[in-house]
Amino acid sequence: MLVFFTKIKFLNRFHKKAVKLGDDIVIASQEMKKQNWKYHVGSLLATMVAWSCRFLLLCALITGFSTTIAADFWTQYALYARLETMFVIILFSPTPGGAGFVEVLFSGFLSDYVQDDTSALIISTIWRLITYYAYLIAGAIIIPSWIRRVLMERRKHKLEQH
Repeated sequence: MLVFFTKIKFLNRFHKKAVKLGDDIVIASQEMKKQNWKYHVGSLLATMVAWSCRFLLLCALITGFSTTIAADFWTQYALYARLETMFVIILFSPTPGGAGFVEVLFSGFLSDYVQDDTSALIISTIWRLITYYAYLIAGAIIIPSWIRRVLMERRKHKLEQH
């Protein structure tokens, strides 16, 4: 599909890169097929744990900021289930990462747990700082040096070929 779109006149300059990207995707797919089932199960479990921790963190924040929520298992389980449902709804949000949409859902969808808008804003801001912005900051620090290293390796490789 990428190659097809580069047939459009103003995208034609990206044709070679689209072909290279397509080839890279095929190679990566072939490498993934070579992995045994333990690799794929491990990847699935790691993803499930990461998302569960994200929701459990939000449960902890809501419980910490609310004085009316019981800390028993079934109350926390119901809150966790509601958060899972809320994030399925957020998948259809028109904004990246549900920005702004989460805050609106907090006041309606979680009104049993978070009574006022100020608490909802504080909880969602802390949650975003920990789960989203920390990764963005880490990426802003790590990615430039990684890109620099990759570009230097490519230049070195091109010089060796000529």
